[in-house]
Amino acid sequence: MGELSTYSEKTLACLKACYETLEQQEKHPEVLQMDYMARCYGYQSAEEAEQWLRQSRSQSI
Repeated sequence: MGELSTYSEKTLACLKACYETLEQQEKHPEVLQMDYMARCYGYQSAEEAEQWLRQSRSQSI
């Protein structure tokens, strides 16, 4: 909780609202983050990146 203790009450309230909205939409922040990172590397999603990795590993054996 270290970093959160430095946030203002307003920021914490916004963060809470964001997480509540994601929960209602049945979305997981960690999956959204992984998808974002995968898109930065040119993949459509984290799932696509994982599929590519599985295929490349199976071909190298």
